[in-house]
Amino acid sequence: MPDRKDGRSKALPDNEAPRKRRPELALLSIAVALLLITVVLYLIFPRGGEDDNDDDKGPWRDMTKFKYALNGLNDYTYKEISGTKDLTLLPSPSENLYILMGLEKELATTDLTRIRDFLESGGKVMVVDDGTNANALSDLLQGSSGGRVQLTGHKYLVDKRLTDMGEDRGFLYNLNFVKCLVHPDIYYPLEIIAHKPNGFGLPEVGSGMVKSKMNLTVIDQNDNDEMDLEDTFRSYGPVCIEVRIGSSGGIIQYFSTSGIFTDNVMDILSGDQKNNERFVLANLGHLLPSGGHIYYDPSKQTHDRSPHNEVLPV
Repeated sequence: MPDRKDGRSKALPDNEAPRKRRPELALLSIAVALLLITVVLYLIFPRGGEDDNDDDKGPWRDMTKFKYALNGLNDYTYKEISGTKDLTLLPSPSENLYILMGLEKELATTDLTRIRDFLESGGKVMVVDDGTNANALSDLLQGSSGGRVQLTGHKYLVDKRLTDMGEDRGFLYNLNFVKCLVHPDIYYPLEIIAHKPNGFGLPEVGSGMVKSKMNLTVIDQNDNDEMDLEDTFRSYGPVCIEVRIGSSGGIIQYFSTSGIFTDNVMDILSGDQKNNERFVLANLGHLLPSGGHIYYDPSKQTHDRSPHNEVLPV
């Protein structure tokens, strides 16, 4: 109640003022406590529960050297994107390279049609799939017959007799070497190291390829880690196939292994050269000879590392 004739309340003494602020302080203390509890629970049970699912940890962390090789080049710009929606906004598709690295998720119908339209407008695409999810894209682009690229998802094997004879001890450590046949201006083969490579089915004759150089390399069709009658013996099993799309210069390269590009092989020397890095740059010059723009998409990666994460021999 007012106690002055003008209706205004008499001011409280200074020593009584904190009494009115005490409820506010209590509420603030409760809010701070709830916030601290929330932070602690999040640290103990990240992402909303006790099940810490590896499928929530992408993108891969072991592609830094590959991305560094692409970044900072004078004639190219580099940008990371999330998903295919940006492909519909790019001017001059023939000056753009879209790299879809690691297909641990299936491609949606919208992804497939956007990539197809981008290619038919002259765009360039690298798809790197350690499994078989890229087959849906090949089915759309090449049809069920006549040039279809079929990723098997199976590992390569090398005849144990070769390793016993000491011809290539690298295979004992899940290393493989491939010859670069993609770039037409390279007059000597780049022997690229591929870590735990997977395989393709037999491609159409005349497709541009990166191939294994081992004479008795086979694809382990039944996944039993042994060569047997179910495995088809062929020399030079491919790890990359290049296909031209449409009449505007579109090119798509299918890689059956991300093990060419991981950090643990990018710096390993073949002979006296870092041929994996040289392959990356030469292939870039092949796809975009006049320079252009590189778009790297890790949105289909669900784990924190690629499948090729074993420690390699020194």
